[in-house]
Amino acid sequence: MTRTGLRGRIVPLALLLASATALAQPLQPKTENGVSYLCGGVGLDESNYLKQEAAKGGLLLTFAARDGSYLAGVHVEINDAHGKSVLQTDCDGPMMLVNVSGKGSYKVKADYHGKTLTRSVAAGGKEAGRAVFVWPTANNGNGGGNDAGNSGEGSAGEKTGK
Repeated sequence: MTRTGLRGRIVPLALLLASATALAQPLQPKTENGVSYLCGGVGLDESNYLKQEAAKGGLLLTFAARDGSYLAGVHVEINDAHGKSVLQTDCDGPMMLVNVSGKGSYKVKADYHGKTLTRSVAAGGKEAGRAVFVWPTANNGNGGGNDAGNSGEGSAGEKTGK
């Protein structure tokens, strides 16, 4: 085999191994103000991992558009029952698992391209408190549509709450 032929086979193999290693690594937790969280949920492996970790408690948040597409790039603000800020960050995936410190009710605001939705979520049980945020459209708000009248307290036709 020529030297060029061997090199042509090694490079793709190395890229394949590097890709497989990257896929096998679980999501890495991030910490802000003493609160750890995971953002991800892209692909079946990540979403299953987040759901499995949610069985241990915390808050599990999911971000989607009414058409069923998942959303990333959501700004999240979480306050405890007394209004004290727990976490303010941006989530780069359609799911977020937040390790809150105690039982109680949390107010979660999620903003996607200037449209803010709010939910109250109870945490502290055997599994994570869950909230799904559904925006009327996945666009950045410049496409028109019926979502201009959204009050910010949930998407059109939805109730806020657990």
